[in-house]
Amino acid sequence: MTIFCMSIWALITATILLTSGVSHNKWQLLAGRILNYVYIGMELSSVPVYQSEVVPAPIRGLAVGSYQLSLGIGGLIVNCICRGTSEINDDRSWMIPYGLYYVIPTFVASCIWFIPESPRWLLMKDRDEDALQSLITLRGRGHEISPEQELELIRISLREEADQGTYSDLFKGYNRRRTLIVIGIGFFFQATGNSFSGHYSAVFVKSLGTINPFDVTVAQTAINTVTTFFGILLLDRIGRRKIWIVGSFFMLVFMMATGGLGIHTPVSYKASQGIVATMLLYQATYAATVGPLYYTLITEIPASRLRDKTVRLGATANIVTM
Repeated sequence: MTIFCMSIWALITATILLTSGVSHNKWQLLAGRILNYVYIGMELSSVPVYQSEVVPAPIRGLAVGSYQLSLGIGGLIVNCICRGTSEINDDRSWMIPYGLYYVIPTFVASCIWFIPESPRWLLMKDRDEDALQSLITLRGRGHEISPEQELELIRISLREEADQGTYSDLFKGYNRRRTLIVIGIGFFFQATGNSFSGHYSAVFVKSLGTINPFDVTVAQTAINTVTTFFGILLLDRIGRRKIWIVGSFFMLVFMMATGGLGIHTPVSYKASQGIVATMLLYQATYAATVGPLYYTLITEIPASRLRDKTVRLGATANIVTM
């Protein structure tokens, strides 16, 4: 139901954005953008949590990290569309991409009813029979651990959690540290500079005046999609901490290189090529390490009963920092 409501919110946002082209009201466009970021926050606090609860623990890193892969694929499609419409010299150049905003939310709202609910959530609501049926649907039978056994393991893990699931519990005892770590991860996830490189790269590259910004965004999302795929394969093999440290180090190196190449003005054509190259390397490193790892960490660190609330706080820190 939560994801269905999110889809309806996205459709309303798309309508506001699209009709702003008819009214030519910049404040309406701004309102649509604000609502869009609210939707992103709702998505961040719901989708990774659901993913982490419906997949087996051994592949949780791979499964939850795939959220970043889906963002990369979606970004690649959208940037290719924007590259195509950039040649149109009227409002259709931006209204067509906004119009396509209807497609995915409509598909999700129509199909969400066929996706099983989280067994963990059902157990927390004392709906044991529904939880078992959900596990059977998700796992099937014939595995080493039967759905009944896995359901009992989930029940035991919930029983061992001393928390009652209130917001005040987020800052009590050992949960305080967990909560602060998740909030810190949400903050530093954006404070790395990803917003500049990922969201405003086209505007920045356009200011250089030497390279087509739309070509750069298409190349960037294509590289990100490939590196994310290989990155999520390593999450369950190398370990979370090592990947975060290595990724952060190389992101720092490439960001400093980007700034160093732009010190002298005017920026030469070769320097602008170097700037674009280091930006692409930065995004490739981000997509292979910190990007998919973020969604895994914020769902693994919190206590089971407090996962939803902790992730909401982390997502809020993420969006506010953005």
